[in-house]
Amino acid sequence: MATSTEITDLINAFTVQIAGVIEAAATDRVRSVVAGVLGAQTRRPPGRPRKAGADTPLGAQSAAKRRPSATASATVPAGATTPKSKARPSWKAARARRLQGRYLGLLRTLKGEARSRVKVAAREKGVAEALKLGRALKG
Repeated sequence: MATSTEITDLINAFTVQIAGVIEAAATDRVRSVVAGVLGAQTRRPPGRPRKAGADTPLGAQSAAKRRPSATASATVPAGATTPKSKARPSWKAARARRLQGRYLGLLRTLKGEARSRVKVAAREKGVAEALKLGRALKG
């Protein structure tokens, strides 16, 4: 069991660490406020920024932020145009994406030498040929 002097030493070390952390946080805060006043850019903290209004509860959204009802969007003033829908990809692009997905799915199931052979075939002969080879190697 630890003696009282050991416990006192641990507490003192802990308080010194806490004081250092608090001092560093206060220094960073003061530095960012001064930089904001002077117009300098501050470093963004790591990670993804929080969503605006994330602190409000879900039911407390204002009416302006909520999605409009179906009846509100159905009435378009005279002369106004509705936004165009996204263009569909061409059949070539859709086929290429489908092939790429099948290739990646097959590649996930292969291991070792078979996988490397299929990757080389995709580079040299194309994804369609690599798919044929991968299916043959798979069994």
